Amino acid sequence: MSGALGLRLLRLSYCAYIAWASLRTLFEANVHRDVPALVLSAVELAAIAAFLFACLEMVACAVLLAVYAVAAAMTLVAQQDLPFRFIYFAMTAIYIATAGRKSILPAQFRPG
Repeated sequence: MSGALGLRLLRLSYCAYIAWASLRTLFEANVHRDVPALVLSAVELAAIAAFLFACLEMVACAVLLAVYAVAAAMTLVAQQDLPFRFIYFAMTAIYIATAGRKSILPAQFRPG
């Protein structure tokens, strides 16, 4: 499998998983009338849909990072739980958005 195909498949699987989790949150928040969670999951769904398109990926990534930061804070406050999963989600989004881009670093500072 080529690197480009692997990155495309990672993007698709990431978007599918985040959309599924966000839809679950949206439905659960609707049942409990949790307006902040409703808004956050709706924004996340819009951002993850935009993340599928390379021309929108950096803006979508920034929105996703903001959503994950707010969700992590809400989880920490409401459940006194360490929200490590949001760090994982954020780092995966950053990796996907930047992996295919050319490095702007000088050659001596590039990895590999």
